[in-house]
Amino acid sequence: MIGIGLVILSFLAYQSVRAKRKGKKQFEVFYASNLNSEISSITVSVGGVYFRLSNDSTQYVFFPRTSDVNGNTIFEHIAERGDLLVKKSYADTLKLVKEDKVYLYTFQKIE
Repeated sequence: MIGIGLVILSFLAYQSVRAKRKGKKQFEVFYASNLNSEISSITVSVGGVYFRLSNDSTQYVFFPRTSDVNGNTIFEHIAERGDLLVKKSYADTLKLVKEDKVYLYTFQKIE
C-alpha cells in the first residue's frame, strides 16, 4: 500500500516538473518574440491565453495581468480575431489595438 502511494506521489511530482518546464519554454518563445500582426486565433485555458497571428504559425501563450494600466479590462474578454497585437522582443508589455483603442497588458513571467 505504501509502495503504491509512493508511485503515485512520484508520478504527480514528475508531471508537475514537466508542466513547469513546458510553461517556461512556452513563455521564453513568447517573451523573445517580436509581435506585430493581427490575431488569427485565440483561446483560453487554465488562465493562459493561447493565440496565433496572421503572419506566423507559432502558437503563443501568455498570462495577461488585468490592472489600472488597461482600465481593468480582462484581455480574454475583449481580444478577438482581427485585433492587432504588438510587442517588442523581451518587452514587458503587450499592446492590444482594438478598433481605435489601445490596451496595454503586462504579463506573468515564468522563470
